[in-house]
Amino acid sequence: LHKLSDDEWETTMMRFFLKITAFSSSLLVVKSLVSIEPTYWDGGRTYTLYVSPDGSSIENGSASWRVSVARLEAAESVFKGRPYDRMTVVAQGVGFLVIGKGFDQTMTRWHIYYYSGARELKCTRLGTLLCTDVNLFYQIKVHDPRTHLYKAMRVEERFALDYRPNEIMIVVCLEGRGTIALGTSDPKLMFEYDSVKLDPPLPSDIALKGMSPGSRFVVIRLGPTVS
Repeated sequence: LHKLSDDEWETTMMRFFLKITAFSSSLLVVKSLVSIEPTYWDGGRTYTLYVSPDGSSIENGSASWRVSVARLEAAESVFKGRPYDRMTVVAQGVGFLVIGKGFDQTMTRWHIYYYSGARELKCTRLGTLLCTDVNLFYQIKVHDPRTHLYKAMRVEERFALDYRPNEIMIVVCLEGRGTIALGTSDPKLMFEYDSVKLDPPLPSDIALKGMSPGSRFVVIRLGPTVS
């Protein structure tokens, strides 16, 4: 066996470090909302950030899960019933009231709401401002979601993101701007409604930074349901 010299060992380790850094950087693809073609419904428009599997749809039930941004432009609208559970975070506007059979919920800004999407819901927007919200549709028998909101109180406030094995992580910048970095890779800048999807296996160090006071992010961790 050839014994590596100090110089050869240093070169080998540097190449390994560069490969790991390049791999981490390649995982970070920031998606901008302006690059997504919206679909329209009676309440406004929806931008599908990510859907699994690719090319599937919640409209025909072929999707396992979907993360989207909705712009609620109408004063009143209807959320059609779908065979999914839902998570909603209102990021812009006052919020809205949703009413259905056995369900009555006021959804306001910067709160996380989990509810069944199987029933049809009447939606009434609160106030005159347009509403923007982030939505997760998922099959509760298959997926176990964890959703957290992060707010930077100062410039460059850092948040280390934890995760469980086999979780998919989706990060959406809701307000202001910030960066996301994996390990020692160069951080990627995120503006309002920019998003990143990370598939397992994930690196041990995932960090968000708020680059302006009041920057906010929602982090959705989507793992398998434990029976």
